[in-house]
Amino acid sequence: MVKYLAVKELNNIFMKNLIATIAFCILLTSCSSKLNTIEVSEKDFLTNFDLAKGELPEGLVIKDGIIYTGMAPTGKVYKLMPDGSKEEYGKWPSFKKDKGYIAGLTFDEDKNLYGAVVSFDKEIKPGVYVLENGQEEAKLYSTHKDLKFPNDIKITTKGEIFLSDSVGGKIYKVLPDKSMEVWSNSKLLSGDQKACPPSGFPLPLGINGFVIDEINNKLFAANTDRGSIVEISIKPDGSAGQERILSGPSCKDLVGADGLFLEKNGSILAVLNKASKIVRIEKNGAVEVLKEGGLLDNPASIEVGEINGKETSVVTNFGVLKALKGEKPNVGILWFDYSELK
Repeated sequence: MVKYLAVKELNNIFMKNLIATIAFCILLTSCSSKLNTIEVSEKDFLTNFDLAKGELPEGLVIKDGIIYTGMAPTGKVYKLMPDGSKEEYGKWPSFKKDKGYIAGLTFDEDKNLYGAVVSFDKEIKPGVYVLENGQEEAKLYSTHKDLKFPNDIKITTKGEIFLSDSVGGKIYKVLPDKSMEVWSNSKLLSGDQKACPPSGFPLPLGINGFVIDEINNKLFAANTDRGSIVEISIKPDGSAGQERILSGPSCKDLVGADGLFLEKNGSILAVLNKASKIVRIEKNGAVEVLKEGGLLDNPASIEVGEINGKETSVVTNFGVLKALKGEKPNVGILWFDYSELK
């Protein structure tokens, strides 16, 4: 009888600890779940690109049912039709090998296309470039003397332009006179190649992709090196307010966090370039794995938009880490029904 009671008591303790552990995990932002994960396959490719031609798609934007993406190493921007056909869209700065890249893309309400341009060439200034609607050549719109690695770019409904600097660890804001000022230089935005080794990249990458929640006046940013999602409040005057880590830092759940997409319910879709995953970050910071494995290859950007009358998720298969290793990456544009991520 004593032995039976002892075993029963141990079982009770075990169950209490198990319940406490589960509850604690739910409260932690570093916890992740993996539900109905679907591998990416060949059927998910809208189009493939050719590494031999320098075609590594990084930036991405959807406008009026059409996909636009930039080839990071060459500076070319392509317009992709739903049938997979593509054509070059405008003339953008072109780079010598390893001397520059085109990253984030976004449109304003007048259908002018803006791009974030990285440059290590004295002849080409880094910053925000714009291809005005109806024009053939993109021109420098705004720059800053301290810009190191312009990456993502977003425009609010008020026409405010924000730009991330991944190596500089800053967020810039373009002013009405087209000058640029530092909006936030929070330490939470800085990169650290030692945070989740091996980095895989030749430079420290802090803030990468970001989204702006204009309803709740918040900006959410991915920190690639540290594996975290940073939340910064936006004050009534438009300046940066309080900052905190919404999720992470976690080398397991969020390392390589790159492009973000803000869903209507306030959760965030993120692509993890190093881990080759698509995840969802809930408003409490919990992370859920949605897609991984298969042909998913260093995804850099994710967007959701209406294409052919359906809500469609679109992802750039950047493939840069394999390319840096001399391996053949699965570069291209992925698309699948948005319901697959719900």
